[in-house]
Amino acid sequence: MALFAFFASDLRIETNILHSLPAGNPVMADGHEVILNHPYQNRVLIDLGLEPADPEVLSAAAGRLEAYLEATGLFDAVGFKDAGQIFSALDLYAAQHLPALLTDRDLEKKAAPLLEKGVLEKRVRQNLSRLYTMESTGRARAILADPAGLRDVVLEKTRALMPAKNIEFHKGRLFSRDLGHVLIIADPGRAATGSEAAKEIATAISQARQALSRDVDTRGADLTLTAAGAYRAVIDNETAAKNDARQAVFLSALGIAVLLIMAFPRPVIGLLAFVPAVFGTLAALMFYALWHESITIMALGFGGAIMAITVDHGISYLLFADRPHETTGKHASREVWAVALAAALTSAGAFFLLVFSGFPILAEIGQFAALGILFSFLFVHTGFPLLMPGLKGARRKHRLLLQTAVDHAVLSGKKPKLVLAVLAAGVLAFFARPDFCVDISAINTVSKDTLAAEQKIADTWGNQMFDRVHVMARAENKKKLQQTSDRLAAEIEDQMAENRISEAFLPSMLFPGPKRCRTNLEAWRQFWQDAGQKQVVSRIMDQAAALGINPENFAEVYESQTTDCDSGQMRFDERFFDFLSIYSEKTGDGRILFASLVPGENYDPARFFDTISSGRPEISVLDPNYYAQNLGVLLSDTFVRMFAVVAAGVAVLLVLFFADLTLAAVSLLPLGFAMVCTLGLLHLLGQPLNIPGLMLSVVVFGMGLDYSLYFVRAYQRYGTPAHPHFAHIRMAVFLAAASTFIGFAALATGEHLLMKSLGLILAPAVLFVVAGTFCLLPAILDFLFQPAVLGQGVAAPGSAEHKQRLARIYRHTEVFPRIFAAIKRRVDPMFTELPGFLDKPGTVLDIGCGYGITAGWLLAMDPKIRITGMDPDAERVRFARRITADQGTIWQAAAPDLPAPDHPADTALMIDMLHYLSDHAAAQTLAAAKDRLEPGGRLIMRAAVLREAKDSFLRRVEILRLKIRGIARHDRTEAQIRDLLTSTGFEIRHVQDSGQGREEKWFAARKPQSYGETR
Repeated sequence: MALFAFFASDLRIETNILHSLPAGNPVMADGHEVILNHPYQNRVLIDLGLEPADPEVLSAAAGRLEAYLEATGLFDAVGFKDAGQIFSALDLYAAQHLPALLTDRDLEKKAAPLLEKGVLEKRVRQNLSRLYTMESTGRARAILADPAGLRDVVLEKTRALMPAKNIEFHKGRLFSRDLGHVLIIADPGRAATGSEAAKEIATAISQARQALSRDVDTRGADLTLTAAGAYRAVIDNETAAKNDARQAVFLSALGIAVLLIMAFPRPVIGLLAFVPAVFGTLAALMFYALWHESITIMALGFGGAIMAITVDHGISYLLFADRPHETTGKHASREVWAVALAAALTSAGAFFLLVFSGFPILAEIGQFAALGILFSFLFVHTGFPLLMPGLKGARRKHRLLLQTAVDHAVLSGKKPKLVLAVLAAGVLAFFARPDFCVDISAINTVSKDTLAAEQKIADTWGNQMFDRVHVMARAENKKKLQQTSDRLAAEIEDQMAENRISEAFLPSMLFPGPKRCRTNLEAWRQFWQDAGQKQVVSRIMDQAAALGINPENFAEVYESQTTDCDSGQMRFDERFFDFLSIYSEKTGDGRILFASLVPGENYDPARFFDTISSGRPEISVLDPNYYAQNLGVLLSDTFVRMFAVVAAGVAVLLVLFFADLTLAAVSLLPLGFAMVCTLGLLHLLGQPLNIPGLMLSVVVFGMGLDYSLYFVRAYQRYGTPAHPHFAHIRMAVFLAAASTFIGFAALATGEHLLMKSLGLILAPAVLFVVAGTFCLLPAILDFLFQPAVLGQGVAAPGSAEHKQRLARIYRHTEVFPRIFAAIKRRVDPMFTELPGFLDKPGTVLDIGCGYGITAGWLLAMDPKIRITGMDPDAERVRFARRITADQGTIWQAAAPDLPAPDHPADTALMIDMLHYLSDHAAAQTLAAAKDRLEPGGRLIMRAAVLREAKDSFLRRVEILRLKIRGIARHDRTEAQIRDLLTSTGFEIRHVQDSGQGREEKWFAARKPQSYGETR
């Protein structure tokens, strides 16, 4: 626990879902760049409302609020107090530099109509009339320089820069049109998407709300403060994730505890199943923290599900350990290891394949879950045997009700359940069409208060972020940024000419670079030649005179503007950077500009993206709708890819593990059933697949494979569902499925949308997997594991019939002994030499039978042979029993304690085992073998013979193997072996080498027919 606390304490919880999305798709990569860098992502928007409206009171309240927020030191900038000065300066600047600012399209399409008869006169009268009421001399100078208001063509473009719609400037602040609301924009000094900063901002705004209600005299009106911003989503997501994680762990633990109490003779023993699950989860998180600085909220919330997933390892072990009879930890570990190893490896492998999903969030979950599974499994087989080396038998002897129910559910009505399952899958297959949710906000959890605040601000001020297309440009300095802006402006103006973009603004439209400036100047000169500059001036002078203004003030209007495009007059002015949406890079001297565009009727998102961004790393484009389309395609492609990768990976693992295509295919049946049924059910329920839904194939093929593997391996190991150990496996599968379902169902009860959808999608998948396992597999496996039918008569060794019988005997058996037997039959000369020593054996005593390789070979030759075998190794005895089936009896015993056959044997075999015995044990074994042979019975022995020549490679390997296992090797010469045989009363009939260049020799001996024949 101390190590866990040390390593995991600095692990940061990542709440921003964008960090969890892949960026390989260019559209999505651009979108991420824009969203993560856009000031909207970090800004705090505050709406001050007053009902009934009173702009004076509202302005005073806004001033108090701005002062308070500035005093906190949390914000770099608060409010828009300089808006009046900025617009006044821009107004004058535009009037003085009109020739460089208006493009030929501006002049032709927008300026020319303003000079038409009647229109010009009206505009001039309106503008000049304002000179009598102007408070700002800057605005007066602008009107004198541009009485026709042609600068409005340029300034109209800056509407795209406004932080909101329906704005009125009043006393330097942003008011709504009805003057009942003020918008205050605050830029935090630190990223508001950080948990600590978000909480500080929330506290500051809460205290400001209290201060306003205390300090501002609203004259009886109702003053409201509504704040929105990323900081609220950060707090909501983190709060929901932590609460859901705690709730999921609690509910999972509670539900699983109830199951365990019902499933074990001693309920306290059952609760110990949590130990490896907790250890695995904590160890996984600790090791995860070694390589990662942060963990997403979804991965953290998955911790509760990991406990539910990994608890099945402990359950399986304890089901074998907690019995009415005395058990040992070694025995329980061996049984669970044999059945569950493949399940643990495939589950961990399936989760680890999420690393290749392309989704960082899924990669995190994959690593976390894979580590948790492996650590839990290792603890079961290392920690438990040490903690519980042995258990006395439980006092409760009667069969548990839950065990009876599970056995009945699995064993009864196998064929009807198979038919019903096939019919259900067939029906749901018609609806198994995955629907994908592409709304990022649908997996971003915010509280009802936050949603209400965002909706109120959107209703009052509009939603500028998601109503437009956003372009971001980067450059290493101002000069290069202006050049980039010039190119973008030209390209976007072309788009506007084709009505692909209806509204746009870039800084170069106010501050053009030299090339754009000269082009505009040339267009200006040509325009006035065509428009008749003198006639326009004359009309303006007439209107001035009519208003009592000296007309000579306008004698040289639109002639006197002089702009030097190369002098630096038009360079980006840092006074306007915030207004122009130009910002400094977070590191270095680089600059970023943002442009917001309104799509036109002919807007084509793919073409726009290709034109503006494709192949230009300094430009990024975010079109929210196009981004969502690409996310949908990505989700669909990823789902298909993950399904294909996981299914193919699991299929390969199964083929390698079983070396049996039939068993591999059967193991996959419940998984295919679960995928079809889950997708069909989700479609019928209207539950789309989102990012967590991509884990569906992993859960089904990873965790779900556990259940089918448990069943298939149990059939392989025990042969029949009636075996007492098989009952433990059925209970283990049920408890594993139930615990996993509880874990995902617990997630489904939470508030966080990511984890909630994870539970809603994956909980049904678990149910369908276990339903497929219980309904499909029993009937199919009963058929596949029927006892082998070998036929009648004797088959010649090595004949086609003999080989076919061997194939039937070893059909679907465990892979290692099956392959070991196949290799041994192929490379060991024993099987071509042994027939020469046999004489129609009927009852055979196989001493040191091992995996029953020789016994199976004999039965394939003549199914009527009765085998009595023995071996000290329990695993080999178990497999040998599977091979001999009803044709033999295999005992776990060590020489010289030989079992007695029902009838005296006519043949005794001692194949490659004499070197394990000391001289005394060898003599006792031979004497016991003679006692169990009928008079005249044969002893056929192959033994390693000590030679003077250098040890062979195989001998050296065998010596090393025995040394590692701590087993002594007793080598003998041929003479010593002869002496052993004769001293125990055997008559040696024949001795010959086995194969060429090998150290083994055959010794054929006979028990005398009567005592008179004994030496």
